[in-house]
Formats: sequence, structure tokens, C-alpha cells
Amino acid sequence: MAEMKKGAISLVITLILLFGSFFAYKWFYIEKSISTLIERNPFVELKALEIKPRLVMVTIGIPQKSLLHYPAFYQEVQEKAGGRELVLELVDYPNSLLLRTWNEAAFGVQEGIAQKRYTLVKKSVEEVATKQKVDYEVLMDDSMICITLKQGKHYLYRVIQLTDQKGGGAVG
Repeated sequence: MAEMKKGAISLVITLILLFGSFFAYKWFYIEKSISTLIERNPFVELKALEIKPRLVMVTIGIPQKSLLHYPAFYQEVQEKAGGRELVLELVDYPNSLLLRTWNEAAFGVQEGIAQKRYTLVKKSVEEVATKQKVDYEVLMDDSMICITLKQGKHYLYRVIQLTDQKGGGAVG
């Protein structure tokens, strides 16, 4: 009976150390470093942060309504995620016109990505946004395309990871 008690106590202590160290690591090395990065960055606002063993989910707002600094920020957060899958969600505030504009432009965007003719992406967004009288911004680098549509106080963001696209893939 005494040995079972020692075994149970050992098991409890081992579990406390195992899970306690995971939560300490999660908080100190991941959550705290990402929170600090966001607090020091005037281009983003933290809305939510959730860390799981294989996944980091961050929800942010963009106060200046431009994705100009998003690619560099994404790269920094990805480094802080420590090899976990990163889901970086942007909070936007679209209206029906912006959603309609995006739905109309999405095919041209997807076609440009599928054909690796990225000038078609900008051209497609420009044509539709101009026709709908919507302000737009299209930013590209070697890993992603960032699209912002704006009308008054409403705005819509779409970020397309080029490394995740297989033959065009889904454009959200």
C-alpha cells in the first residue's frame, strides 16, 4: 500500500513538472514574446492570442488600415512561434459593397496566382475597385499578396500566402 502511495505521488509530481514546464515555456517564450512584439509595434493591435502545442493563433487589428507593414510583422511573429503553425487573423470591417468588390476581383486574383503572373492580381483588383469606386491597396513580396479595399469607415483585408498556393488554391 505504501508503494502505491509513493507511485501515485511520483506520478502527480511528474505530471505537475511536465505540464507546469510546458505552460511556463508557453507563457514566457511564446505568449510573452509575441505580446511584447505587438505592444511595441504601432501598426497592429492585439485582439486575441491563443497558443496550443502545435498552433499559434493571433488575431490583430490594423489601426492605420494599411497592410504595408504586415509582411515584416508576419515574419517576426512566425519566428516567435517557435516552429508551430501560425494563424494570423486580421480583423476587418467590410460592408456589402466591399464584399461584392472582393468577390468580383477574387477570380482574377486566383487566376494571376495560378499562372504566376502577379501583375494580373493588381490589375484585377484595380479594375474592379475602380469600377465600384472603392479605394484599394495591393502589396506583394515573394511570399504573400496583401490586398486592402476601403470605402469610408469600412475596410476589408485579404492576405494570400504564395507558398501555400498549389495551382491557384483557394483565395479567401
